[in-house]
Amino acid sequence: RQIMEIFYGTDLESSDRLAPLQVVSAATLYGFSPQYVNATISNASVISQIQSYTPVYIDGKKNDNSYHAFVICGYDITNSTFIVWNPWRTYVETIDMSSKQYVTSSETYTWARTIYNWR
Repeated sequence: RQIMEIFYGTDLESSDRLAPLQVVSAATLYGFSPQYVNATISNASVISQIQSYTPVYIDGKKNDNSYHAFVICGYDITNSTFIVWNPWRTYVETIDMSSKQYVTSSETYTWARTIYNWR
């Protein structure tokens, strides 16, 4: 919410969105220098980030070309999934490591953009 308020003030609308470069810009205000790529990163890279206690911000793309942000905060090698936090939920869910898709009862998001190395 604090990052959203940098760009939109305290009167936030549910339709307010941040572009990835806005997220990177806001992160620098908090002393971070994350990297942005308009792509996924390898599973090994994600696991390495998580093992270093560094979450991975991802944008999932829907069929209508809109995006939604998620945070990869863990992984489950046995089930080949990444554990993700969706800001619309109060619990964590999973993304399949091979398809790189987050599926809900009504939507499918395909991982398309990444912000990582939050250091």
